[in-house]
Amino acid sequence: MIKNLIENSYNQIFNKLHEITEGNVIIGGSISLVILGVLDRKCDDLDVVLTTDDWVKYKTILENNFRMIPTLQIKYKELDYDVYTCFDKLTKMNEFHLFVNKAQEIYLDFNGFRVFNPKIHLIDKEMIAESGQDSDKHYQDISRIKKFLNDK
Repeated sequence: MIKNLIENSYNQIFNKLHEITEGNVIIGGSISLVILGVLDRKCDDLDVVLTTDDWVKYKTILENNFRMIPTLQIKYKELDYDVYTCFDKLTKMNEFHLFVNKAQEIYLDFNGFRVFNPKIHLIDKEMIAESGQDSDKHYQDISRIKKFLNDK
């Protein structure tokens, strides 16, 4: 599913996460927006999301496979999540981010995969822009997500 969108090493990590979580891992970040056709750029990182229930269920297995460093706790409007910076324990490389999201309705089913809900992604992008961490990329993403949601 994401093989052509990211580097092979990230694809291998996603496949491992997909297997560990029995398909419950949610594709997040810009990759989710590319898959849905909102964006058309190449992605150079991997962001994945788990619901709180799935985090509780798979946490021990994930910790056995990945080094997981708590990075942030975010609570903003409908967003409430913890962020972990993770590394593959075998290679000690391939940093990716895991978001444990406490909100409801955070994903869409898309071709047999879970993809981060663009409505929630929009809130996240707007929060980033409002916090002063803005960039042209965030403003472009906000505009494209709004257009995508309005067209639906």
